[in-house]
Amino acid sequence: AGCFDGGYGWGAVAVDFNHDDWTDIAETNGDASTGGQYGNEQSYLWMNNGNNTFSETAIASGFVQFGKGRALLHIDYDNDGDQDMILLANNEPIFLFRNDLAAGPDTHWRRVYPKTSINAIGGALAPNGYGAKVFATANGISYMRSIDGGTSFLGTNELSAHFGLGNATVVSQLKVSWPNGTGTILTNVPANQTITIT
Repeated sequence: AGCFDGGYGWGAVAVDFNHDDWTDIAETNGDASTGGQYGNEQSYLWMNNGNNTFSETAIASGFVQFGKGRALLHIDYDNDGDQDMILLANNEPIFLFRNDLAAGPDTHWRRVYPKTSINAIGGALAPNGYGAKVFATANGISYMRSIDGGTSFLGTNELSAHFGLGNATVVSQLKVSWPNGTGTILTNVPANQTITIT
């Protein structure tokens, strides 16, 4: 697929950075020492070509970090719809990589925060939507995102389900499957919004 060698691999994220409805991959690397096979290795960004292959574009995209990366997180820190990245490194400053994806007819998106508390039938759910699965269907294509905390050695992504939708302006069905076996379904949800579902 073109992304077989990720080096040391401390942290990775899989998210649609350019909203073309294909999941991209970013990863941070770096050995604890300054030498060796993985010393001063770059972080990588593989953009999905939509045909089961990826192209590595980190340097060309401005995702430039060499050294001792430890955690890589995706977050929409400026709430503009696209996912940015935060990279944490060993004894180095925090790196923020801002994604300024231009709005256009082929860059629609949807972001969902599942919110959990004591539910109506009395069973307690984990906070912040942990364990929920979010399904979105748009233009006849279905996507699934899990809310969990296990992507990096020293950090976790924002606890949202983010979907790049390409040219789809409406999510025909949005479903949250809660860990207790119940579900919440919304239909005909407009794109380009962040919503919270309880």
